Amino acid sequence: LWLSLGGGLRIIGVLIGLWLAYRVGVALLDNAGYSKASGLLQIAWLAFVAMTWIAGFQYRRLVERDLEKAQLDPNY
Repeated sequence: LWLSLGGGLRIIGVLIGLWLAYRVGVALLDNAGYSKASGLLQIAWLAFVAMTWIAGFQYRRLVERDLEKAQLDPNY
């Protein structure tokens, strides 16, 4: 909600910041010799990206369902 209230610019800014933090984290973990932790961070990032795509599709489907015409029960 905080992201959506700030508009598209805030959403893009936060996502770019998260991506930069992810890339720095992966680079630091690789340089420190923690390749397993680096791999886990990469998997977590992919899961986050997939979650944002899935959530967007689910939200759109929810809105479309709410905007459909209602059909009343004829026996009511």
